[in-house]
Amino acid sequence: MASFSTRPPGSSAVYHRIQHRGTTDGEHDMGIELDEPSILAAIGWNIYNRRGELAMSQTDLAGIAGINRSFLNGLENGKRNPSVLTLIRLAAALETTAADLITLTDKPKRTK
Repeated sequence: MASFSTRPPGSSAVYHRIQHRGTTDGEHDMGIELDEPSILAAIGWNIYNRRGELAMSQTDLAGIAGINRSFLNGLENGKRNPSVLTLIRLAAALETTAADLITLTDKPKRTK
């Protein structure tokens, strides 16, 4: 029986889909790091960037989302791991979707 999976042994199906999204030649590396610090940094950058677009302070966003401002600071700096509920609350406060907040970018950079 032929195997249709080309993902590395022990990797998840999610890893496989992310690695192959948008590729047609089966190339595994899209330039997106999937380690926890890189993922948290991307989420933090997305929150920070959207908050900046809305000219919102950390204090304002934290209050609307019902979270502690220092926790929000940790999220934006990629030091804290948000729950799904927190992501949904932040997305609502930022007038966006949780999917937008967890979108992985090639190399997140802050624009101050």
